[in-house]
Amino acid sequence: MRFNLRKLFYATLLIAIACSIAMYLSTSYRERLAIRAELKAIGIDEVGFEPNNMVRSIFAFRPIEQPLPQRVKRLKVADLKGNTQAAQSLEVLYIMDEVRFVILSASDVSDGEIARLKDIRGLKFLWLTNTKVTDACIDSLAEIENLERIKIDQTAITPEGIERLRSLKPGVKVD
Repeated sequence: MRFNLRKLFYATLLIAIACSIAMYLSTSYRERLAIRAELKAIGIDEVGFEPNNMVRSIFAFRPIEQPLPQRVKRLKVADLKGNTQAAQSLEVLYIMDEVRFVILSASDVSDGEIARLKDIRGLKFLWLTNTKVTDACIDSLAEIENLERIKIDQTAITPEGIERLRSLKPGVKVD
C-alpha cells in the first residue's frame, strides 16, 4: 500500500471528530459546560476545574452579582484582577467555606475592603499589586489568620509599612 497524504488527513480528521463527539456526549463534559454557563450568568468570566468537576478557580473581571452555588463553596483561586467592583465581588468570597488564593491586582480594592479579608476562611496567598491600598491597611493584613504570602507592589504602602507588616506577621513572606 502506498503512502497517501490525503488518506492520512481524512483518517486523522475522522478520529478527531469521533473524539470530539465522544467528549461532548460524556457526562463530565456536559456537567462542566452547565457549571460554566451558570457561573457566567452571575459574573464569573472563566472557571478552572479539578478532575472530579469541582470548581478549582474562578476569574471575574466583572462584579460577581450573587452568591456562588453550593457546589462552589471551596476554591483554590479567586482571581479578581482588574475587577472594577472588587468590593462587591469580595462580598461573595466572605461567605464561602474556603478560598486559598485571592488576586486583587489592578482592581479598585482599597484599605476599607482589606479590613474584611480576615473573613475569608483559608486565605493563604494574597496579591495586592497595583491597588490603592496604603499603610492604613497593615493592621488589617496582620489579622488574616492563615496568611503565608502576600505580594505588594505598585501600591501606596511604604517600605516602613512593609517592615511593620513583617514584624507583625513574621511567618508571612512579603514580596
